Amino acid sequence: MRIALVRHGQASAHRDDYDQLSDKGFEQARALGLAWRNEGRVVSRLVRGPRRRHRETTEAFLETFGEAIEVEVDDALDEHQGVVLTRLLFDDLVDREDDLGSLARDARDLKGGIQSFLPLFRRVMRHWSHGELDHPEVESYRLFRGRVEQCVAGLNPGDDGWAVAITSGGTVGAAVAGALGLGDTHGVDLMFSVQNASVSELNARGLFRFNCVGHLPPALRTFI
Repeated sequence: MRIALVRHGQASAHRDDYDQLSDKGFEQARALGLAWRNEGRVVSRLVRGPRRRHRETTEAFLETFGEAIEVEVDDALDEHQGVVLTRLLFDDLVDREDDLGSLARDARDLKGGIQSFLPLFRRVMRHWSHGELDHPEVESYRLFRGRVEQCVAGLNPGDDGWAVAITSGGTVGAAVAGALGLGDTHGVDLMFSVQNASVSELNARGLFRFNCVGHLPPALRTFI
């Protein structure tokens, strides 16, 4: 078993529609395709998540990888709903008298876009992974991680090649935590380390490599 988990290229955090690659995101995906073509890597199965950023990463990767590969789409590789949860709970969080309330008020008052949102998002994710926050319209973190692990377990390349999943950072974090036997909070912490267009590899023994970006020049290495 050889599985490569690829986070999508840089999306558009500073635009109204996050779910599209930036110019740099397209460059990152093409750089990965070129690196793997030069390496002679054999991809026998290619599966992507359902989002536009997953599709655009896959298309840009294939441009330079240079081989025609059937692309599967699996909703189980979709990102968690942590951002949705944070937005749904935001008004309630602002009224709290704890650390979450303080961070929510900072995010509201600073109006600094993604940078002022991130501290709150990190804290919400940790509480969510502990089961301390939820919303009836949002899939729980436990269910999210369960579908991710089930999907990854079924990514059999079928021969001596690689099964490649192009997905999101939270999905990679959950899959790696599962491979290492770590808890949900560790899956969240790992997510915040996963760089755009990075590669994490699993084999029959578990995790082989994590968050590799050697195929990207320093100018193309990004987290957001």
